Amino acid sequence: MYKLYWSKRTGAFAAETALELCGAAFEGVQVDHKAGAHREAAYLAINPAGQIPALALPDGQLITESAAMVLHLADAYPDSGYWPMDTAERAVAYRWLVFASAQLYETDLRYSYADRYTTAPDGAEGVRQAAHRHIDHLWSIVAEALTPGPFFFGEELTLLDPYVAMVAAWHYDLPRLCAAEPRVHALLDAVTAHPAVGPIWRRYELPMPALAA
Repeated sequence: MYKLYWSKRTGAFAAETALELCGAAFEGVQVDHKAGAHREAAYLAINPAGQIPALALPDGQLITESAAMVLHLADAYPDSGYWPMDTAERAVAYRWLVFASAQLYETDLRYSYADRYTTAPDGAEGVRQAAHRHIDHLWSIVAEALTPGPFFFGEELTLLDPYVAMVAAWHYDLPRLCAAEPRVHALLDAVTAHPAVGPIWRRYELPMPALAA
């Protein structure tokens, strides 16, 4: 059985969604992020970076990084139907998952926590403005890939789609993103309407795209 260390409004959403879609047995351990439990010694022994989520594999090994958890579950459950089996399509799925993690997620962090990316007393605003310009460009790239949509592979949901939708939900101005990129809005609508994914989305208290229109 897997053990997922999770908290609301964190990347644990993508990991839990992947566990559910793959049919993997798991136990959820909620980490009280607001109380600072992720900075306490007990949790730092699990994830020294103090970030949520962390995932204990059935053999006891621990992994971090939500994108890595999605990729692991895609490999562990190849017959789930939620990850492309065709080699070329798998390459595309790998590309966009890493793009979401390394580009979208990171740029969102630079916007939201600009002070972490500079030591200059007045440097945070410049970091934030640069991230603001870059994130709009990145989402326009994603929107082009969502053709015909609503998912990256048309009508077929994969583990990639909830991850990208999660990062979209963290956008500093979700109504603006949905208005500027209708295909991204359509992805959010489709992910949150999925019968297996929607309830997890709501439990993690991620914003609903219908409220962002």
